[in-house]
Amino acid sequence: MNNIFPITVVFAILLFLTKEVIESIKKHRAKSRRKKAFRRLLADECEKNNWTIKSLKRILESIPEDFETNEFKYFRTNQGDDLINFIDKFDGSSSGSVIPNISTSIFNRIIIDISEADESLFGLASEAYAGISEIEHVRKSLINFIVHKEEHPDDILVAFSDYGITELNEAKTSLSLLYKECTGEALEGHKLRSFT
Repeated sequence: MNNIFPITVVFAILLFLTKEVIESIKKHRAKSRRKKAFRRLLADECEKNNWTIKSLKRILESIPEDFETNEFKYFRTNQGDDLINFIDKFDGSSSGSVIPNISTSIFNRIIIDISEADESLFGLASEAYAGISEIEHVRKSLINFIVHKEEHPDDILVAFSDYGITELNEAKTSLSLLYKECTGEALEGHKLRSFT
């Protein structure tokens, strides 16, 4: 026998290499599925926050035109929803709108994992998360200016509405970039809720 290695050693090496290749393929597929799941979850988060942006913009856009004829009141429902009411100063009629909350539950749960799995996605997610923080700032400031209106100049809401709309547009841009990366599509739609 002229073999350098016995057949059992060659077979053991081939078996080991085959196992390593299969494990490598499994890990690659698992990493790919994980990235896909991150993208799906982040896209849902973007859509939920897009609803908040649309709602806040609608409220802020109506303030300058309704400022002279309406009084603004803030209410919190028994379910914990925040509402703004526009009460006509002349006839007492009113209309209202929910001030939706931001959604960060997904970001909070997966942001560290994203940093380990996909550096470019992490960068976009970080920017979007910063944008969501600005949305929350606009939301809280709007509520504060209405609740504590006696502490502010009468027309603070008019000036704030321009500022708020600018901040919301910037936040929408960061969310749109993340959404485009996650789905390949523009962020147009919104969700009020999702499975996450």
